[in-house]
Amino acid sequence: METIIKIPKELETDLRRFVHELGFSGDSEFVEEAVKDKVLELKRKEFFKVSDKIAQALNGKGINHREMLEDFEKSRE
Repeated sequence: METIIKIPKELETDLRRFVHELGFSGDSEFVEEAVKDKVLELKRKEFFKVSDKIAQALNGKGINHREMLEDFEKSRE
C-alpha cells in the first residue's frame, strides 16, 4: 500500500536531517520506521491499560500477582 502524506516544512527539515545523520536510505524508509515505532508504542500502551484493568479485577477478588505467578510455575511442573 502506498500512501502520500503532507509533512509541514518545519518537520520536513528535521526529517531530512535525521535521514542523513542516521543513514536511512531515504525519507520513505525513515517515515516507515517512525510509523512502526509509533504503532508499537500505542500497542504497548493499550496492552498495559488492559493489563492494569485485569490486575485491578483480580485484586478485587483477592488474587495478587505473586499468587498468580506461583500458580503458573506450579502448572509448568
